[in-house]
Amino acid sequence: MLNLCKEIADAVHEVVEPALGDPGGGEVVGMGADGTPTKRIDEVAEERALEVVDGYDDLRVVTEEAGERVYGDPTHTVVLDPVDGTYNATHGIPLHSVSVGIADGDSVDDMQYAYVRELNTGRSYTAERGEGAYFEGEPLSVSGESTPAKMTVGGVYNIEGFDPTEFDRLRLLGCSSLELCYVAAGRLDAFVDMRAYLRVVDFAAAKLVIEEAGGVVTDGYGDKLHQVVTPEQRSSVVAASPEGHESTLEVLGVSS
Repeated sequence: MLNLCKEIADAVHEVVEPALGDPGGGEVVGMGADGTPTKRIDEVAEERALEVVDGYDDLRVVTEEAGERVYGDPTHTVVLDPVDGTYNATHGIPLHSVSVGIADGDSVDDMQYAYVRELNTGRSYTAERGEGAYFEGEPLSVSGESTPAKMTVGGVYNIEGFDPTEFDRLRLLGCSSLELCYVAAGRLDAFVDMRAYLRVVDFAAAKLVIEEAGGVVTDGYGDKLHQVVTPEQRSSVVAASPEGHESTLEVLGVSS
């Protein structure tokens, strides 16, 4: 199944690469199944990805633009965000990705395979349930830092209700799947998005990468993420090492 993830990522990368940095790719061409405007680069990438899975007869595919498609009698669910970080991709900011996850059920907790590729470099984060997480073949491990005053935290949206200065550094990069993978790689110590707005298609694959790297991913209140995968499904997200996760929740004023 990781081969299918790679095949999808290869296809998306091929059609998207010539358009990177072109503001025309940000032209709105419709409305996605997730309720947000579809940009031209998203449409092109998704159409190419769906061409890859069109030859299968045992898949359910969930993607933010086209919504849900069923091919034959599904045994697996493909969760796809062809371009995460669309604004970055169309404005020459080199932080954007294609994110592909494959589950053996309908829930985000059923993820078995994950593949997140940096579209500007072609480098990939991968994971298979029970087999660890990797960046370009090298094992990943979350950061060991759990003292808020020493932690660098990404994805800090909606800071109302807590003091962000309790953390050492904040980084808002505009590509949630990569920010989460940076947590898996120990580049960021934690990820916080309290808006209850992050789409499941954005974080499903990266969630598995973090978990296989030894980390914890929950909603903003420390509760398990178990949403059924649909284009509309959203959540708050907090991710870190087990110890860092606990201390991050304390800063947020909640406990797991």
